[in-house]
Amino acid sequence: TVGASRWDRLAPLFKRLVRDERRAVRRVMSHSLHELARLLGTEITERDLVDAFNLFLRDLDDVKIGAVKHMAAFLKEITEPIREKCMKIIKDTCANPKHSNWRFRLLLAKQIDDFVSFLSPVYSYDVIVPLCFELIDDPVHLVGDSACKALGHVLVYCEDNNNRKAQVCNRILELKKARSYSVRQQFVRICHAMIGFEENVQLFKQQFLEPLVDLSSDKVSNVRLLVANVLLEHKFKFPKDKIETALKSLREDNSRDIALLIQGIVEKESPVEC
Repeated sequence: TVGASRWDRLAPLFKRLVRDERRAVRRVMSHSLHELARLLGTEITERDLVDAFNLFLRDLDDVKIGAVKHMAAFLKEITEPIREKCMKIIKDTCANPKHSNWRFRLLLAKQIDDFVSFLSPVYSYDVIVPLCFELIDDPVHLVGDSACKALGHVLVYCEDNNNRKAQVCNRILELKKARSYSVRQQFVRICHAMIGFEENVQLFKQQFLEPLVDLSSDKVSNVRLLVANVLLEHKFKFPKDKIETALKSLREDNSRDIALLIQGIVEKESPVEC
């Protein structure tokens, strides 16, 4: 086996292959780059592989996909200063709806959970949180939904640094007040994601439960339906008095889908009389 100790024998061939004119060759290299990084270690990766990674991010889509799909695994193998330079290129090549395939943005959103596990809290606040909000606004629903889930996870890893977590929470709360019903739905989805992490439950109860309950009377039925699903799924985590009125109102909702959802759950949970 030729490993890190004998990499100098393979390095010239590697450099030729990553620039091979045949896209099929570059595609194979792009998909395997993160495994090479794991095997070769940080020093060689930063010296010989980072340039290839950045090159693949600017390649044709069927080559680029390999680097994008495994970018969290690759970034984990390099040091923070180099990682942050790579993140800038990732944002430039993958995050902009006008210049990137939506599948790349979806892959980016799905890997944010992994990013924050090894990025510093300061960098996460400065770069990852704004990136989440950009992706939440994505015109493709799957991308926005994944970014909502990611933001709930980001709050777990980000310690309160100079009150910055409070700033993020305030920005999330602003979504609840938006005129666009789709933005209010984003707020509900972020709440749903947040509750899924035990570390966030107390924060959610203090700052987000009442605003979420308020949306149970939203003028748009699709918003109320989302709220109903969240309250029902996690109702045992909430104080009963906080959600009882909302559930009663939703049970009598003029939207048939919402009323049937609430009534169906209540009937399933009611004891059967013999």
